[in-house]
Amino acid sequence: MKSNSRLITKVAVIAAVGGLASWSETLAAGAHRALSGFLAHSVSAASDLLGMPTYVDGTAVYSLGYSVRVVPECNGLIGTSVALTAIALLRAGVRAKLQLALATFALSFALNAGRIWTVLLVGTRSQRGAEFVHETAFPVFWFGLAFGLWFYWLKHEFEQEQAEPHSVAVAVAQ
Repeated sequence: MKSNSRLITKVAVIAAVGGLASWSETLAAGAHRALSGFLAHSVSAASDLLGMPTYVDGTAVYSLGYSVRVVPECNGLIGTSVALTAIALLRAGVRAKLQLALATFALSFALNAGRIWTVLLVGTRSQRGAEFVHETAFPVFWFGLAFGLWFYWLKHEFEQEQAEPHSVAVAVAQ
């Protein structure tokens, strides 16, 4: 029972960080602005390399006939915070946790930049298509990815808890 309470505590910590991270727009406005601006510039650079001329103004990327603005809710900082908390709670060495954290940052950035670029590209062809991609297709993808990773983490943690040797107090009759 003790091992299950430890797992429940870990889940509660991750949920609490998720809740706090969702308020981080106010608490960490500078970090959100910096990340959103960096994403906007990265998307613009990739677009220019691929032959789609763009320009950036703050956190907005403008192309021919369409633009996107990277807002705090869409820069990946909240989801990455939750993922990093789960990594911190893993039963692994510091080196493994650092490697996983770096991979998480890189993957989160790449996926978000790809998502923003896709919305921009689709938007230059069809505003309705961009709305569908932004409001339906990507949320389904993100929630599917998040729940899949969440259940994988829970399964791993539960298996780790079950594999631990438990001490059992035995009453010896005399």
